[in-house]
Amino acid sequence: MRKLTEQRLVERYNRVVFQFPVYWHSCPSFIRKWIDEVLVHGWAYGSKSGYKLSGKHIALAISAGIDEHESPQRKV
Repeated sequence: MRKLTEQRLVERYNRVVFQFPVYWHSCPSFIRKWIDEVLVHGWAYGSKSGYKLSGKHIALAISAGIDEHESPQRKV
């Protein structure tokens, strides 16, 4: 993975969408690796980072990978 290339892409856009399935109540390992390697202290956060994510809209599009009838129904 090219960390600097990925960081430049994040800087370029105002909206970032992470789309992935949920595995065992978490994100897949490749998403976790991307977060760990790209959104690092000193770039994405930290007092000397410039807060590169500040003002950006971050969205999560998560699928559960189950059929509708398997999903717990909530009554409102």
